Amino acid sequence: MPPKLGKPEKADALKQLGTHVALFGVWVAVIRITPYILNYFSDQKEEPAMSWPVKNAHLHKIRVAKLRVLK
Repeated sequence: MPPKLGKPEKADALKQLGTHVALFGVWVAVIRITPYILNYFSDQKEEPAMSWPVKNAHLHKIRVAKLRVLK
């Protein structure tokens, strides 16, 4: 028969909750900032490919033409 466990102390429970909330916040921050860090260190300098259908396709064609002129 397992031993009976008493209720945890409220102060200890709040301390552990604070620790877990802080760790959760750190994980959220790491997950949120990772794409920015990877983008900063990537060698890709061009705009990402646009998915179909392209909104404002005429503006996209103008941008592409300007990029070709600049190269």
